[in-house]
Amino acid sequence: MSSRSEEEHPSVPRSRALWMVMRARPLLLVPEWARRWLVPAAAGIAVAAVMALLVPAVLPAVAAGLVAAGVATALQMADPDESRLPLANEELHRLIAEVAAELGLRRPGRVCAWARPDSLAVRVTPWRDELRLGLPFLTEMRRDELRAVVAYELTLLALRRSLLTDALHTWWMTDLPRGRPVPPEVEDVLIGMFRSADAAAARVAGVPASTSALLRGALISNSFTWFAVRYGGPAAELHGFPTDLYAGWRWKGRHDGLLTAFARSVAEDDRPGSTPMRIAALTGETPTDVAAKIAADGIGTRAGSAGSAVLPEGLPEEDERRLARAFMRELLARPAARGVPLREVPDRLWDGVLEQERTDVLAVVAALLGREDATSEDVVDVARAGRADELAWDHRAWLCPHRDPAVCALFPVLHRELRESGHAYANPLARRVLIAPDGARVDVAALAAEVATGT
Repeated sequence: MSSRSEEEHPSVPRSRALWMVMRARPLLLVPEWARRWLVPAAAGIAVAAVMALLVPAVLPAVAAGLVAAGVATALQMADPDESRLPLANEELHRLIAEVAAELGLRRPGRVCAWARPDSLAVRVTPWRDELRLGLPFLTEMRRDELRAVVAYELTLLALRRSLLTDALHTWWMTDLPRGRPVPPEVEDVLIGMFRSADAAAARVAGVPASTSALLRGALISNSFTWFAVRYGGPAAELHGFPTDLYAGWRWKGRHDGLLTAFARSVAEDDRPGSTPMRIAALTGETPTDVAAKIAADGIGTRAGSAGSAVLPEGLPEEDERRLARAFMRELLARPAARGVPLREVPDRLWDGVLEQERTDVLAVVAALLGREDATSEDVVDVARAGRADELAWDHRAWLCPHRDPAVCALFPVLHRELRESGHAYANPLARRVLIAPDGARVDVAALAAEVATGT
């Protein structure tokens, strides 16, 4: 396992790192598995103390009952969600065993398919490690890329063997996605750990596979999250969740170019520890050069890799349904009452999503022009004048599959006009493609690109 050099990553004294965690996030110093026992144990001690003061004679019975209740509660909470399923796939277990042996690390005691488009190795108890591999990773990553992912996660878990480093990692993983920056000293420590884990992955799988895994992982994460919001959101309007969330995303990635559509958003990510920065550390290039290559051609990443994936066809339908329900419940922070296949979501709900986008873009165009209101013609004028990048809305604020801000701004405007003129959807999973009354197919994104340039 490689270690970071002092020259590359300035070290932070353990005392200062400990002080920062104690001041900002002290609970993180308690292992996650131990936290599950804190509430039952604290409640038991408090009630027992009160009973001892009020009725000393019943203290032994009360204490025994509270201990039993605490243990039962903790055991019930040991695996509290449905976001992961244990996997018995022999090929996958063999791959993980080989990687662990090459690294000289302990094999995880349990391997799970995870609902999230990510991967994570965790210590669920002092005596058991668990490797969670996102179902999107298992269906869309090549085997050599998955070897790199496994090597990275096992190495990173070993680097987080102390309570302090594990607390710093959890701090980073919970705060950064929410836009809450961590102290620079914490960044230094974590980025050093990430680079060490990336270097271990490169030793096991090779630099090309490791860089490809980094890029494909980012594309998978961005595209799946976007798809769940954009296509799963309307299903939530029916108080449901999309039962075919993973199957629908796989189709769109393999047949509709969804993965590569997010190359731009990956390339433009300049946060500490971003994909371009991690790839640059492996290849010796500058992050700027790496980002340019990603934006231009995805540095060789193909749109799909189902033929060489461990689970190219995914999991049984009921298992994917369970993971979809868990993911959407976490994403929307509310329970889903029933399953709704994506093909059964009414067109009016999808039209409502794009109508809201049209309202939003008209508002930001009006603000840009200093007016109270704006029209569709104003959006076209702004796009053709090359001012779409001045609009402060979704293209910059969130994940966007469109290649430039002009297309992003024009898309909902043109889509609304086409729908009002009688155009119908061609495929529930390719909403940008519409069918004209005379049967002609219209790709709204391609049309927006033409309108933006005046062609």
